[in-house]
Amino acid sequence: MTNLREWFDSEKRWRSAAAAVWTLLLVISFTFAVTAVGSFDPFDVLGSIAGILFILTDRTFWSNVFGICVVEFIIFRLTTRYYKVCHYVPRNQLRLIAYHLSPVRIFYIILHMICGGLITWFMTRIFGNLVVSLVLDATGNINASVVNEQHTFIVLHGMFVGGFYGAAFFLAGRHIIHFPIVQQTRFFQVKGQLFPLLLTSASRSFRNMKYFYIIYYFFCASTVQWWLSVYGLPQDRNSNSNITSGLDTISGLLSLSLAFSAWFCGMFVDFVLSLVNLLYIVYETQSFEFPIEPAFEHLQDMCLHRALICNEHLLLQYLACLDLSQLAKHSRERRMVIFSVSPLGGHPLNWTNIASTCLVQLKDFVDEIVAFNDCPTGQKTVGHLVDQQKQGQVISRSFLRPGATHELSYRTADVCAQQTQPQIDSAKRIFVKISEIVKNHSVVTYFIANRPELLGLQLFSQSQKYIWLISGLSHLVAASYTEDTYGVVQQTLPDILTVFLNLLEALNRHLKQFPVRKRNQSGFANIHSLKLVLKETVKEAIYKIVITFDTHLSSIPLSAENTRRLQMFKEFKE
Repeated sequence: MTNLREWFDSEKRWRSAAAAVWTLLLVISFTFAVTAVGSFDPFDVLGSIAGILFILTDRTFWSNVFGICVVEFIIFRLTTRYYKVCHYVPRNQLRLIAYHLSPVRIFYIILHMICGGLITWFMTRIFGNLVVSLVLDATGNINASVVNEQHTFIVLHGMFVGGFYGAAFFLAGRHIIHFPIVQQTRFFQVKGQLFPLLLTSASRSFRNMKYFYIIYYFFCASTVQWWLSVYGLPQDRNSNSNITSGLDTISGLLSLSLAFSAWFCGMFVDFVLSLVNLLYIVYETQSFEFPIEPAFEHLQDMCLHRALICNEHLLLQYLACLDLSQLAKHSRERRMVIFSVSPLGGHPLNWTNIASTCLVQLKDFVDEIVAFNDCPTGQKTVGHLVDQQKQGQVISRSFLRPGATHELSYRTADVCAQQTQPQIDSAKRIFVKISEIVKNHSVVTYFIANRPELLGLQLFSQSQKYIWLISGLSHLVAASYTEDTYGVVQQTLPDILTVFLNLLEALNRHLKQFPVRKRNQSGFANIHSLKLVLKETVKEAIYKIVITFDTHLSSIPLSAENTRRLQMFKEFKE
């Protein structure tokens, strides 16, 4: 039998390889297009065409393009391991700071700084002119060399752009795989996002230039002077007629040609780095149709209901939830397979598997929200209270089991424990007193105390899959009114309505306690928006069922409280 995770790992490797190939092809195409446009002269069309044809056969051009592709491939390989489908939300301020300053993020920023500098260096070799080399031959002296300070400035700016992108990759949540609202083919997704991405890179490079100018004037200029003094190299003050002042002065930094070169190379670096993010997410979020019932026995583990409960691989579970939502809305043929019954016995196996899987996850989610609403500042992590209680019961029962096999070893341990017990007790008392003094301090409490808003973000970090589950169930229930010939859905309709109504009540209470404000935690704004989308999805699902079944809902057995809530929807007062 094919293991579901092994199969999806191979599927994920194929998608990553395809994304890497298309990223490199787009980098090559974009580099050639930029070079061709830069060398085009409207007053000499024939000469421009000849220059473009020369670029296609130029060995220097292709060697530098190859270097850019190598750097891009290294970034792609080292970046893909950091992508996630949901946020990791620390529970307190100390963990939040440690998460932002983790060695992984520092390494990622340094990696992008180096790669940004290398890409800029290759680009300057392609364009030449002002920034042809870091070191130039001195005028009138063949054996002497001077440092091209303008080229150094632009390469350092490329490193700054790369480091800024690496920092924003985590802080701005670019490492989170966001699924598109409208599902399209890969070609149209990339086509629709390329030009906006180019404009974003251009504006971002222009906005961030002021920060680099300030950093360079106060820090980098003195560093370059130190570097020159160590190696005994003079500066190139007259390498270009447009720049006569050194970059350690304000007049030298305000050169328009230098500013344009720095902005253009920064835009190129930012766009090339963003292509990795764009292509990888486009390929990873492409929908996949899971089989509802296996055609062969070895495919039994790859069914939709198995993928819906695959918590070990969240991306696989998200794709399964997306597939459920898509088939419920747009595929009548696959819906009929869900509503079918088995040939032997007439059992609704497909609907039972899918409905029970969705309802179990939604009920657990409702219980977690209710538990958090009752105790938002609890020390226990949300979602693990029940598991810890069960584990405690199992451990306590294991200690109460009768048996005298290890009685002698237990007695020996008791004798040793009695001898060292006073020392251990005194050490414990001292440690408890010190910890209480430290914890009672206001500054320490601010960093180590669990923050309710962070716990709430942790609770709703996987809201997207619940949105798809609710949407899929509601559309299946609505479609069953005309397509379910065996009445298999009506048996589960009371449970579905109960879960939806309880979830809406829990969400309303949670949003009253923790309203969504305009200023949210940095990098977690998407979770706050998903809260509101989740609430609207639940209301839409209930309205869809109410409008479809209308008066037939009066015969469905519900609790008195849920009947009152459902009546509000029937009267369109919710």
